[in-house]
Amino acid sequence: MSGERDKALRARLGAFDVHGAAANAAGPAVVVFGYVGSTSRHLAKYAAAFLSAGAGSVYTTTARTYDVFFNHANLRALGAQGLDLLAARHANVPAVLVYMSNGGAFVHVQVIKLLAEDAARSAGARRFGGVRVAGTVFDSAPAYLSMNSMARAPTEGIKSAPLRALAYWLARALLPPLMLAAYGSRIAERYFEELEADPLPCRALYIYSAHDRITDAAKLDEHVARRRARHVLGDEGVRALRIGKGEPASPHVLHLMKHPERYREELARLLKDVAKAGAGDS
Repeated sequence: MSGERDKALRARLGAFDVHGAAANAAGPAVVVFGYVGSTSRHLAKYAAAFLSAGAGSVYTTTARTYDVFFNHANLRALGAQGLDLLAARHANVPAVLVYMSNGGAFVHVQVIKLLAEDAARSAGARRFGGVRVAGTVFDSAPAYLSMNSMARAPTEGIKSAPLRALAYWLARALLPPLMLAAYGSRIAERYFEELEADPLPCRALYIYSAHDRITDAAKLDEHVARRRARHVLGDEGVRALRIGKGEPASPHVLHLMKHPERYREELARLLKDVAKAGAGDS
């Protein structure tokens, strides 16, 4: 039986890179869902930041670009893999789920549903019964699904300016009608409504910037305010690191690189609070 469990766990780990540090073995477990196009090399920098801030183990993964835009069933499967991983390796250990840009935040929509469905089952039938989500981090997310953000998300990383401009206008012409056909009307509104209604009582941290060309900071300001109004811990339960226009430029998903000290300070604060809650001190 143990051999079957080990085989199943290795299959679940297939989608994730594993990072750890013996000095923080007792720290919270962290699962990072990266942004569209992020690689193991990119996400290793975020894993290192979490480990230095007090995490015990960090797992990183990136959803396929096609799935982010057109196949949310696969995002659900990826979210379930992350929860399975926590249940198998970190049962009853405080965990932090990290979502980068919409490539990550779309997964959280599925995680919310998975946890709600699991909680409705009898105690003995629960798949994620040992999972303790004690914190969430949203880096450059969620981005309101305007035509601009949908077109910039897959094209902003193109280095050639002429190619980037061409790809942007092609994406702007094609993506909105394709997503409308795939997901129906009110895509943007429904997406924000689902995330604002997030029932998880854990602490949340939003990291975003007024310089971001993909994630509209004004929309995210409103989103954070509404989440604070609904959260059981109020303002303390939903914190934000907002980088303003007058500060050094901090583009989309580059906040760790542009403001490393502030970024790590907020991570350390969150992980400290998560660890306290895990010890029964809320």
